[in-house]
Amino acid sequence: MSFVRPVAILIALTTVVAAQPNPVLTKEFQDGVDAFRLGKFDEAKQHLLKARALDPKLPGPNRFLAAVAQAQGDWQGCIDSARLAIELNPRSGEIADTKKVHDECRMSAGRAPYREELGDSAAIAVQGTPPGATVKVGGLNYGATPLEPRPITAGKIEIDIEKQGWKPAHVAVNALPGVVTDVIVDLEPDPNAQSNNDLGVSTTSLTTGRLAVPSDISAITIEGQSHKAVDGVVTLPPGTHIVVIEREGFDPWRRRVRIVAGQKNRIEPVFVATAAREKKEKLGMALVGTGAAIGVFGFVAMLKSEFAMKDAREINRL
Repeated sequence: MSFVRPVAILIALTTVVAAQPNPVLTKEFQDGVDAFRLGKFDEAKQHLLKARALDPKLPGPNRFLAAVAQAQGDWQGCIDSARLAIELNPRSGEIADTKKVHDECRMSAGRAPYREELGDSAAIAVQGTPPGATVKVGGLNYGATPLEPRPITAGKIEIDIEKQGWKPAHVAVNALPGVVTDVIVDLEPDPNAQSNNDLGVSTTSLTTGRLAVPSDISAITIEGQSHKAVDGVVTLPPGTHIVVIEREGFDPWRRRVRIVAGQKNRIEPVFVATAAREKKEKLGMALVGTGAAIGVFGFVAMLKSEFAMKDAREINRL
């Protein structure tokens, strides 16, 4: 990613005298970037979360948290962090990279992309149960669920979702410029309407969802409990679950997975070979040490690169 210039960020920050950043914030941010470069994603996440807590209005930690989540295959976490970075500073010099990461994670999560250039406009997509529910935006009919991305004016919007036999839902969202905002709403059956069987809906499907997993895994745990897939499928209650999948010779794959009642969610874990990752970490440590030595011997010009100054200005601007 073009905005990852870890060695230069901290030193470039010291050249800016107009507004000195919090040194603790700077250290946590730098440590998070360094850990990201070394492939230590869990460690990077912890440092970046601390940096974000120190200054919640700073978009930089959220940009890198999105990158960390993308590297770990946590698509929803990536989308959430990228959206927060965009919302905090939609005019950032790194906005194009942040939007790119956001869009890539949406596609990895299996969500339909918007193919045209949005510019300063926004787009919304609506998913959930049951299918065929009417979607209204600002009182105007936009279609039915699942609703693929539709262009709309950026800003706060009001959405109503309704279907006969189900309780209507009303949500307010902030449609960000240049990206698709996903709205996920699961309607509740209306007890005063005709029965679900009369509506042609299985009552069992309303209480459980299905998680499809690869057949070549060695173990799967959900919320710390061991599970066994039947024909490649694990049945779970609706909600967000912590899923850990293991394959021999690879690092465990850990993700938050959202299960929707009556729907199947297929996951395709991208495993990292343990031996290759450990080799990369050792090489990364050597490169960081070499980079520090180069700085000592006076290669200051490298540390004042355009990308480093972008991150320096980003931190000091906010």
